Amino acid sequence: MELPNDGTILSFRLSIISQLSSHGISPKSFSHCLKGEGSGGGILVLGEILHLSMVYTPLVPSKGHYNVYLQSISVHGRILPIDPKAFANSGDRGTIVDSSTSLVYLVTEAYESVVNASRSYVGLTLDA
Repeated sequence: MELPNDGTILSFRLSIISQLSSHGISPKSFSHCLKGEGSGGGILVLGEILHLSMVYTPLVPSKGHYNVYLQSISVHGRILPIDPKAFANSGDRGTIVDSSTSLVYLVTEAYESVVNASRSYVGLTLDA
């Protein structure tokens, strides 16, 4: 079962990135590490520019979106224990990068892991 999320987490009106940034915990940005074969790859950063020396390249869309092979999700540098098969691209499933929407759809395993890690990071306990 997939659970929709409107870009917020923990039932707050601001996104988790905005909440952490407003408390000085993290910069107001979100990034994806794009691993390529061999020496390829890079990082997609959405939000504030963190390094002025960053080299930019445009994304080339295909089929109206950009598919990536997601291998893992990390929260505060800690890779979450999610089976990479949960992110496989097939049929109408897969991982896309879309900076024009605030929706996040994750399979239950990934969603629960992200929520639990985010709550742990900001010091909240789960409701029993």
